[in-house]
Amino acid sequence: MFKHFLLTWSLCGSAFAADFTATATEKATEIERTNSELAEWVYTMQPIRNRAGHLWFPGRVLSEPDAQAFIWKRLVQAKDDNATRVALAYALDGSTLPNWDYIRAQEDPKLRGALLHLTKKSANPTAPVLLTHALGDDSGLVREEAARLAGYLPDAGSIEKPLIDGLQDLQPSVRALAARSLSWINCSAAYNNIRALLQDHDAQVRYRALQALITLDPAQTKALPELHVLQGDSHPPLARKAARLLE
Repeated sequence: MFKHFLLTWSLCGSAFAADFTATATEKATEIERTNSELAEWVYTMQPIRNRAGHLWFPGRVLSEPDAQAFIWKRLVQAKDDNATRVALAYALDGSTLPNWDYIRAQEDPKLRGALLHLTKKSANPTAPVLLTHALGDDSGLVREEAARLAGYLPDAGSIEKPLIDGLQDLQPSVRALAARSLSWINCSAAYNNIRALLQDHDAQVRYRALQALITLDPAQTKALPELHVLQGDSHPPLARKAARLLE
């Protein structure tokens, strides 16, 4: 019975992913009739490396609505290598958000993470839904990106609980970024959960936690007894920050 449920759930997810692929393809194909020259350029353009060594697609024309549709078609057709597809995802502007089934169907976690960037500062109600799902992804890279991007949501009420759960993630970077995002969205209910991270074994987590607490409630944070321990922390930036709070 359970195996049957998993198979049915998997098939439904694949169907939704296929629906998004078909919709993106059909939309671009329709536009090609009136803008074939731009379509050909987008379908054949090649990425270049930036100073950090990452592939990207330059050009203001890519921000045009028709170009965005063509980028989506090229991306969903999946004929490029993974690195190029990641660059294509970063060339998208977030005007269209895919569903989670499409994102999770991508085997490369770097591509799943790149697709999540479309939620940054997005007021689309789908954005927190995508990030909530991503916080439970098997890949630490994807969960880290979701925890980071959640702090940019203009309406993040629905993601507070998943972020608080993220404070217990096995990956330190996820815990650290979940703390930061909770402070950025002013989730005061998470104060004590974040406070517990002041004793985390990872220095960056402890540092991010203290900074988050300062953002949420500077007066209460200045009175925390943990500061006396943290001022002697082995991580110099954290020790200095704790010492300044005690002055």
